[in-house]
Amino acid sequence: MHRPPGRRRRAAGGVEAQALGLPAVVSRVCGLPDVIREGQTGYSVPPADAGALAISIEKLALDAGLRSRMGAAARAWALSADEAGRPRWGAASMNARLLAFYKEILR
Repeated sequence: MHRPPGRRRRAAGGVEAQALGLPAVVSRVCGLPDVIREGQTGYSVPPADAGALAISIEKLALDAGLRSRMGAAARAWALSADEAGRPRWGAASMNARLLAFYKEILR
């Protein structure tokens, strides 16, 4: 699954693909790199770098074993729990991380 940069840079597509067992290739914009574990569940590439994008997709296309391993790791990561036992990408977990971020910057 490739998540290109664009007007709607939602990370949900990358999480959803991984939950289905697909490695994700995302552009390094906004929060997209945060939804993968680089080299383990997918790859991130510089925005508008067609060469890097092609290399990442080609790696996955040509190596079924890599695709399978990364896909399994992607599914486990996407469906895993956070430190409090909540679904990592569920609203409660994401809200807790956002609140912690706000508290940190307001200190």
